[in-house]
Amino acid sequence: MSSTARCTRRSHERAAGASRSIVGSNGANGLQHLEATKDLSAGVGGAVVAVCPGGKKILGVSGDWTASVRPTATSINPNLNSGAAYGFNDTDGTKTLRVTATCALVG
Repeated sequence: MSSTARCTRRSHERAAGASRSIVGSNGANGLQHLEATKDLSAGVGGAVVAVCPGGKKILGVSGDWTASVRPTATSINPNLNSGAAYGFNDTDGTKTLRVTATCALVG
């Protein structure tokens, strides 16, 4: 069964009183968390990738299963501004693999 990754975006504004060292021309602006998911059938392994929008750099990535505590592995590709989560579904039903990437404009 083939699966299609779904991607959602959440942007965060600078909170009042936030440290100036992470905001401004010499820091990071426009912090954004991207989440992508992919359904994997029982006994199937796969990966799901989140890509930062144009001009933004990837700062971090995490991966998990949305309905279990099974282990995942993650990787960052700084040249492509993307992060990936990898997992193998060793259950008897379809599970959803999720990756969350943190992106920002860095200057």
